[in-house]
Amino acid sequence: GRVVAPPPAEAVTLLNRIFMSEMETEHYFTIVLANVDLTTGLVTLVQAGHPCPAVQRADGRVEFIGEGGLPVGLIDDATFHHVEARLAPGDRLLIHSDGVTECMTRAGVLLDDDGLADIMRGLRQTRGQAFLESLVWKLSAFAGDADFADDISAVLLEFKSDPMHG
Repeated sequence: GRVVAPPPAEAVTLLNRIFMSEMETEHYFTIVLANVDLTTGLVTLVQAGHPCPAVQRADGRVEFIGEGGLPVGLIDDATFHHVEARLAPGDRLLIHSDGVTECMTRAGVLLDDDGLADIMRGLRQTRGQAFLESLVWKLSAFAGDADFADDISAVLLEFKSDPMHG
């Protein structure tokens, strides 16, 4: 039969339980786990201490979804809740590490969600891999070519883009 994945909030709750009970470690981690229905565009997402993912609408508007949540491996009986968003054709979802929003200028100014939204609006015509590469260039320019203090990673999902434009 078909294996049905548990809903994201259940999966992360289970992960937390395993991490707290079976692993002797002081470590904890952040995660965003999302199910995306590729037919309807419904995103069901759980956020555990990770930055809020960004949804960019086809018209360029950017909104952030999620409520923060606790990292996995921090508190025994932590509960995790999902949030929902819906992607329409031409929308995209960016899930990024905190190295992106905590990118800092030499003067110590954080990029933050507002700065990321600005960059995304400026790159709204840029699709796919080119968008991710441009994002890294923009972050590098923001940081003033300083080495990034933290890792920079991201996943981009573009929903039902025009096949002619990637």
